[in-house]
Amino acid sequence: MIRSILLTATAMLILITPVYAESGPEINEGIWEITTNIDMPGMPVAMPPTKHTQCISKEDLIPQASAAEQDCTMTSQNVTGNTVSWAMKCNSSAGTSRSSGEVTYSKNSFTGTFTTEIPQAKMKMKGKMSGQRKGPCK
Repeated sequence: MIRSILLTATAMLILITPVYAESGPEINEGIWEITTNIDMPGMPVAMPPTKHTQCISKEDLIPQASAAEQDCTMTSQNVTGNTVSWAMKCNSSAGTSRSSGEVTYSKNSFTGTFTTEIPQAKMKMKGKMSGQRKGPCK
């Protein structure tokens, strides 16, 4: 059950439809390494950071990855200057969850935060993410 909840939380952070904006954040498009740290109050052991890579472009600004166990719907998204924010709802075997987040770009890096709630499991998670551009998309 905890594994399913953790997969849900991670996927919600990274399984997001693209954000489109005519004038978006100042970023250098390319392959980015994204590190995510999740804080789950009440867990006996801290979760280790997770990393993945993604091609990020001005048309696809939200960190994301594929996860087959998720059915996610974006409920809001916004681009203001160098900051991209979103809210979404996901359904999975662990139940329905809601998350929101925000990342701020600085050409070759970003930092951000997120929260995820899974009411059925009475869980609320907070997290931080950071990204670093590694090179051109392949």
